[in-house]
Order: sequence, then C-alpha cells, then structure tokens
Amino acid sequence: MPSTRLYWSKEFYFEKVAGTMPVNRYEKIKKFLHCSDNQTRPKNCTVRLYKIRSLVDHLQKQFSNLKPSELLCIDEQIVPFKGKSGLKQYNPKKPKKWGYKLYVLSGIDGLIYNFQVHTDAIDVCLNQPNLKASGNIVLTLLQHIPRNKWAIKWFDNRGVTLLSTYESVNPVSNVSRLDRKANKRVNVVGPSIVTTYNMFMGGVDLLDGFLSLHRISIRSKKWYHKLLFHFFDMVVVQSWILYRRQNEGNTLKLSSK
Repeated sequence: MPSTRLYWSKEFYFEKVAGTMPVNRYEKIKKFLHCSDNQTRPKNCTVRLYKIRSLVDHLQKQFSNLKPSELLCIDEQIVPFKGKSGLKQYNPKKPKKWGYKLYVLSGIDGLIYNFQVHTDAIDVCLNQPNLKASGNIVLTLLQHIPRNKWAIKWFDNRGVTLLSTYESVNPVSNVSRLDRKANKRVNVVGPSIVTTYNMFMGGVDLLDGFLSLHRISIRSKKWYHKLLFHFFDMVVVQSWILYRRQNEGNTLKLSSK
C-alpha cells in the first residue's frame, strides 16, 4: 500500500500485517532499526556506508558464491530517493532521476552475482590496470568471474569496447543503424559479439522490473533506510529467481504472477 499506516486503517485493515503488532510498535521498531552499533563506530571513521556496511559485505559474499550463468551483463541501478544525503545522485536519463546509484552484475534472468554502491570516485581494481571509472567498476564486479577473455572495439556512433569469454568478431552480420547525416536507416557490418550483446543485455533491466512490481514503500528520514529496504526487496527477488531456476525441470508451471 502507498502508506504503511493503511494496513492498520479501518478501510484497508490487513490482518497478516496489522494482526502481528500495533502500529505504534511497528513505528518504534523502524525508528531504531540499525545494521551497526553507533557506539562502537571509530571517531575518525570515513566509511560512507558504515551504517549498512556489514549488510552490504554479507550480500556481496553470498551473491558472489552463486555459480554464474554463461551470459552476464553490468548496468547501473537507481534506488529512488529524494531525501537529504550526500550519496544521492541525479541521473537525467533514468525514469527515477534522483536516488542512490548501484552497479550490478547479473545474468539475463536478473539473478545478481555482484554489486557495488556508488559512494566516491571508483578506485582501480586490485592487480588490474587503470581503465578509468567505467572500466574499473567492470573489473571490480568481475573479480570472481573466470578470465580468458577477448577484447573487441567496434565503431558504431562512437567507439564501443566489448569483452567476452567466448565470443569474437566472426561471423559478422548486417546491423541496422540510423545515419543521422542522411536521416535514414542503413545497414552496417557488425561483429558477432555485438549481436550477442544486444540479445542478452537486459538482465539488470529485468531485475529492475521485478523490483518495481512490489517495492517496499516506507518513508523514513534516515538516509540508509532506503538502501536497507531496497536490499530486502533484492533478496526476495533473488530468492524467487533461484526458486524458479531450481524448479525449471519440474512439471509445476511457474509464472511471474
């Protein structure tokens, strides 16, 4: 529901929620919900995610232990948030323009294998060359993925660099592109890796779609609560995808409903 208090209202009373505890007790639990002990925080601590660092580390470890699928993609994910926070980003090209930015490594089914919360400048990945921000975050997220890759650079509207553990240039095929100067679509030669990328690039978008269907909508003045509830949503979706994968061979028909 758009407001958590509606679960306790006369018009929309929902027993499975309201019958668990009074609304005042729920509000008090939410108020004092923490992932770390403030009293043990070092005085000169500069870790921007200190409030939820333990949870983030735990989820990253659990996700990276999953056996990765053959086809993976990396994309940005926005956690909608308009409150006050130095971590909040403005992304004019996203449907939700204000919020926290995450970098997510997922399979084409939306299953997460690694993620990073954007806090400051992106550091160079350990034992890897400096490929600037966009390259460094890719190498960081792929630390647990087997290497043996090929690098291919293809000039579309601009240079695009792609890495693959099994794809290459051949076989090439014709790809339809918009010629802005001639204002018409033309066929250009594209490598095989680009065709594969276009077919399987939407894993994180699919994950966002799952998250948006039943996102926890809870207002809070604490900046970290938004990320905390987002991780709750993420774990539920992750569990559902794993459940579907486990039951693919069964006769039980599963659907997104």
